[in-house]
Amino acid sequence: MDKVVDKLLGDGFRFSKGLGQNFITDTNLLNAIVADSGVTDSETVVEVGAGAGTLTEAIARKAKKVVSIEIDTSLKSHLTEKFASYDNVTLVFADILKTSQQRLRELTDGEPFRVIANVPYYITSPIIFYFLDGGLDVTSLNLMVQKEVAERIVSRGGKDYGAISANIQCRAKVKILRTVSRKLFTPPPNVDSAIINIEPCYRDDVKDYQQLFALIKCAFSMRRKTLLNCLGGAGIDKLLAEQLLVKAGHSPSIRGEALTVEQFIELTNSMVKEGLLFGTKA
Repeated sequence: MDKVVDKLLGDGFRFSKGLGQNFITDTNLLNAIVADSGVTDSETVVEVGAGAGTLTEAIARKAKKVVSIEIDTSLKSHLTEKFASYDNVTLVFADILKTSQQRLRELTDGEPFRVIANVPYYITSPIIFYFLDGGLDVTSLNLMVQKEVAERIVSRGGKDYGAISANIQCRAKVKILRTVSRKLFTPPPNVDSAIINIEPCYRDDVKDYQQLFALIKCAFSMRRKTLLNCLGGAGIDKLLAEQLLVKAGHSPSIRGEALTVEQFIELTNSMVKEGLLFGTKA
């Protein structure tokens, strides 16, 4: 696989730190990523960042269709040539975060799809929320991300637990599938990576997702403050909020980081029931 990168460099390609380009060239890892995703020959896959096309090719051998979205147009000649004989690969040279959900639905023929990607570290969160928030029919996301970020996403408490943990876990099942040494990338990044699986599972026990997201954001906005003080600072009636906390079995001095995802949902539902909403006066 290193011959692919050697050819790219020989053709004048230069890795862009600004685009977070670290390509995977290990055949065993590429095959493992695809196998971990569970994709079958009846499914469509959206890949974010084709890079050298090594992962794209591994996916194309298993999936019915691959839509690979690459922002770096300097790779266009290489990728177009590489996949000229693949009738199940669609290359799109665009910024995924500037691609409308409607356009993505057209590219995937309106069918459910999986996401498999070696994600540039600097846009990990925006990419995850692009697929979770867009009303897209996403079966799963299998993403190569920075190991520390993966640990934050799956954390259910402690120092790694934060807004991103709660925001994702309240609407998806998450788990780390495997860790990956930095040595398996070209060029090697400064940190190790992990492959994380995110399986969207929107819950009908959440009365108002927007209020839930607002509560989570408020709770983690100032970690040293109590949840009550955070709520008060956001315009929520502290007396009513305290009553709801006590009713739910929490101390009035509890901090937001101490609440589990289930407890955030329970408190949000109670607030919605009582009309105690963000963006309004109680």
